[in-house]
Amino acid sequence: MVITPVSGLAATALGGPILTLEGGGFRAQSAATGFVAGMLAYIGKQQAPPNPAPTLESTDLLGRFAAFSSNSGSSWFFSELAYSAPFKTLVEQMAAAPDDSAAAYYTAWTSKWLEATNVQPLKFNLWADAARALVSALFGTGDEDTVYLLQFFLATGHTSWDDFVDVLSNPKPKPNPDPDPDPEPEPEPEPEPEPEP
Repeated sequence: MVITPVSGLAATALGGPILTLEGGGFRAQSAATGFVAGMLAYIGKQQAPPNPAPTLESTDLLGRFAAFSSNSGSSWFFSELAYSAPFKTLVEQMAAAPDDSAAAYYTAWTSKWLEATNVQPLKFNLWADAARALVSALFGTGDEDTVYLLQFFLATGHTSWDDFVDVLSNPKPKPNPDPDPDPEPEPEPEPEPEPEP
C-alpha cells in the first residue's frame, strides 16, 4: 500500500486538498476517529525527529487541508473534535499508541456513551423489533443506524435530537433523580414494651 503524503496532493479550486469523510452514523464516527488518529500517527513518524506523541497542533494536520466536508457520523466526529477537549485528547492518544487505540476508544468513548445513555442490553434489545417495524412502516426501508437510533430513543427515554447530541458530545452519566418512583414505605418501629411494675 502506497501512502501519498498530504503535501503531494493536487490543489483544488479552494487552493489545496479537501478532506471529505462519509456518513454512516456510529460506524462513520468511529472510522473517522481511527482515520484521523492514523493520519496523526503517520505524520508524527515522518517528522524529523519522529514525534512519538503527535498532536493536531504539532503536525498541523488540519491546516494541510483547504476545506472539510462531512456527513452524518463524520459530522459527529468533527463536532466532537472541535468542541470536546477530552475527545481531542483521545484522538491524540490513539495516534501515540495505535496498537492500543481500539481499547482506548472503547474505554474513553464507547463505554462512557453507553453508560451516559443508560443503554442496558436487556432493556435495549427488547425494542429492536419495534424499532425495525416502525422504520419499515415510516420509511419502507432503513439502514441499521436508523433502526439503532430509533431503538435508542425508545429504550432510553431520550426524546429529542438535542438530548442525543448532548450525550454524544459530552458522555457523562446523568444521575437518576428518582431511582425508585414507588418506594416501599419504611415500616414504623414497634413501640418498646413498657417495663413491668
